[in-house]
Amino acid sequence: YRSDLLHSDLTSAFSTLDDLTPDSLQEVLDGLTRRGKRTQAINSRRNLLTLLRWAARAPAIRFSRDRLAALEEETGVGQVSAKVARAAKAERLPSLEALGDFLWRLDAATAAPHMKLGLTLIALTGLRIKTVREARVGWLRDGALDIPGESMKSGRAHFLPLGPFGVEVMAALVRVAPTDPSGAGRLFPGRHQPETDDEDDEGREMTYGPFNKLCHAALGMSLHPLRHALATYGETRVGIPRLVLQAIMDHAEKSTFEKAYSHERGVEMMREGAARWETWLLSISRRDGRLPRFLPSVP
Repeated sequence: YRSDLLHSDLTSAFSTLDDLTPDSLQEVLDGLTRRGKRTQAINSRRNLLTLLRWAARAPAIRFSRDRLAALEEETGVGQVSAKVARAAKAERLPSLEALGDFLWRLDAATAAPHMKLGLTLIALTGLRIKTVREARVGWLRDGALDIPGESMKSGRAHFLPLGPFGVEVMAALVRVAPTDPSGAGRLFPGRHQPETDDEDDEGREMTYGPFNKLCHAALGMSLHPLRHALATYGETRVGIPRLVLQAIMDHAEKSTFEKAYSHERGVEMMREGAARWETWLLSISRRDGRLPRFLPSVP
């Protein structure tokens, strides 16, 4: 049981529970299966879900039952060939038509305004859902998001310049976000339930489930394909240099980018890339020159 949970494929993929999504778990299971370790994949999935069922009942952890249900329903182990795996990865890239309809379907969905703006922010920046769920009021500074390391998968602080429209979206999100009952300034606060009256409880973020459900309604896919869209179309359709995209998305090659350019030049290139991406995304989203009503005005 323990050896399955401590398997290197699992420990390297999931440093925290926030990294555990149906797509990321399925990718690990498929990787084990491709290498002929199908039994290991079956045992890892079964034992991980057993642990999470316990975590959902444990008061100190309170792992989301919605997330647990999604992991149970949307993951599985099968004989996955390399060809099938490549095809599956390609299917996780939204089509241009789906991406062009995304903001309109988001507008039509039944959801709070701050949720719609949160998914728009993911589409504009490629941020992981972990980071967006933990977003705070004070992150917007000098036209950029100043994100602390604890909110990034890499564990490194990330200074992310925004394009003009991205700044407006983040500012609108700050305006319409519900008040965080814990007083921590979260833009997506969850239920605030201190264990005792005198406990210093900093509250919790909104769970993963509502974001994923809204993304399925608007895109027909889970959240990660929005990040995949920026990485793929940003290079092939918009022409943003790959190294700049890596820096924007905080990939491993960000360190290469930081070595190649001064901080000021790097920020300038990332801001230019963000502006080009948002201009292209808005151009494929317009209908008769208009954009959905929930969006802020385009500068």
